[in-house]
Amino acid sequence: GHLSQGEVKATPPLSRSPVPESFSEKSVRTFLPALGRAAGWIVAGIAGLELLGWMLHLQPLLRFLDKPTAMNPLTATGLLLLGIGLHLAAKRPSLRFPANWWMYLFPLVPFCIAGVKMAEYVLGWELELDQLLFSTQLQTFTPPNQISPNTAMALLLASVALPLIDLETGGGFRP
Repeated sequence: GHLSQGEVKATPPLSRSPVPESFSEKSVRTFLPALGRAAGWIVAGIAGLELLGWMLHLQPLLRFLDKPTAMNPLTATGLLLLGIGLHLAAKRPSLRFPANWWMYLFPLVPFCIAGVKMAEYVLGWELELDQLLFSTQLQTFTPPNQISPNTAMALLLASVALPLIDLETGGGFRP
C-alpha cells in the first residue's frame, strides 16, 4: 500500500459500455424530428397556399391577414422546396450522402434565387429574376413586388443550412 514520492497509483480503465439513454433523452430524440417534420409541412403549406393564390388569382390567399403585399412567387417557390426538404431531412435524419441526395437538391433552387437576388442588390444589377413567375400580376403592385434583401438573405442562409442539418465531422462532432 504506501506510495513513495513520485509514484502514481494506477487507476482502472474507464468502462466503455454505452450509457443508457434517459427517458428525457429518448423524448427529445422523438420530439425534435417530429417538430422538424411539422415545421417543414407548415413552411411548405404556407408557401403552397401563396402559389395557389397566384395561380388562381385569389386575393385572400395573397393578402392573408391583411398584409400590405403578397409574397413574391419565387420566394414561395423557394420556401416550398425548403419546407419539403426540411420535412424529409427530419424524417430520415440518419441517412448520409448519397442516400440523402435530395438534401442537396431541394435547397439548390432557393440558393440560386437568393444568390442572384443578393447579387442584384450588391452589384446594382437589374435582372428582375423575381418577376419571372406571374409577371403580369406582379406589375400591378405599387411599389413593385420583389424579393427584399432580408428575404433573399434568409433564403440563402436556409439553403445552406438544410444540407448541413445532419453534418457530422470525422471526430463525431455534430454542430
